[in-house]
Amino acid sequence: MLSAKKILFPTHFLEFSEKVFQYAIQVAEAFEADIELLHVYTNTFEVSVPSVGRFQVQKEEEERVQKQMESFIERNVPKDFKGKVNTNIVTGFVRDGIIDFCNNKGDIDLIVLGTRGNYSLSKAIWSDRVAYILEKAQPPVLVVPEGGEFKFAKTIACATMPDQGETVQQVLSLAKGFDAKVYIVAIKGISSASDLSKTLDTNIYDNVEFSEIEAGAGVAGILKFIEQHNVDLLVMHAPYRNRLSRLIRYSKAQKLAIATKIPMLVFK
Repeated sequence: MLSAKKILFPTHFLEFSEKVFQYAIQVAEAFEADIELLHVYTNTFEVSVPSVGRFQVQKEEEERVQKQMESFIERNVPKDFKGKVNTNIVTGFVRDGIIDFCNNKGDIDLIVLGTRGNYSLSKAIWSDRVAYILEKAQPPVLVVPEGGEFKFAKTIACATMPDQGETVQQVLSLAKGFDAKVYIVAIKGISSASDLSKTLDTNIYDNVEFSEIEAGAGVAGILKFIEQHNVDLLVMHAPYRNRLSRLIRYSKAQKLAIATKIPMLVFK
């Protein structure tokens, strides 16, 4: 069963991040979870700055970021939110800092990330970070697109395979909590809707339908399925290399997370 008692939310304090944070709040409320708010910044010291001076600059930077954290919480955390929101500041490269923090913390159950698409340099940089985190993170990652509608999922699509029963069980437990319809989707050429229905145990939830997409359709096929069935949460099991990667390589899964207009939950 999917359990998320501690959610990691990296932020860069932009307006876009505040919108995505509202989704993290809703997930935290649903699971009665706490949120670890994280900001990673990169030191840009000049070589000529003495070590004592560097320490002072870093201290001032952390104080500035801490004030931004507190302002972010004041603006975006509802007064009636029952969980805790903890602030964390680390230095380093952003994508590595997020992964290192998650690994060192050891108790992160879910990472919530925003993606801005791939249409400008700044958006491309952030999208690259999302793709890297999808590859390296151990906990499930919930990718929320900019401009996404923040609501509980009522229709969930899970692109899966016959040997991914554990992922399907977690999806069904999630759907049960949200009273959502679930489409379990097979990729033709790897499996079929018939194979999935025979192999996967769906007894814990009855609002389930098995479906298929064409093998050659790739990312476009999944996006089309999402549109046709009014899906508002996509779930994928995406280890770096598996049989599914023959037709939808993990790099395509990364692109899908960037391209989709709905939240995407990725299990490893």
